[in-house]
Amino acid sequence: TDIIPAAYRKPLYALYALAGLVLGAWQLAVEPDPHWLVTAFVIYGFVGGGIGATAASNTPRPAEQTADGAHVVTDVPPKG
Repeated sequence: TDIIPAAYRKPLYALYALAGLVLGAWQLAVEPDPHWLVTAFVIYGFVGGGIGATAASNTPRPAEQTADGAHVVTDVPPKG
């Protein structure tokens, strides 16, 4: 699927990972946790579900291998 075009996915994943590092570091540095930081973690978690679903839907399935060593692609619909 191309919910998010391929050219934008890699930078989006990198930005999401960087946001997680920044939020985690900020949480360690600030005590007690301010309300906005708790809210940011909740939003980060919800966005992560969408990012994970996008990544999973754009990951090809591995080919299955038969006894004679031939590869069979599993995500091609049958003809007919």
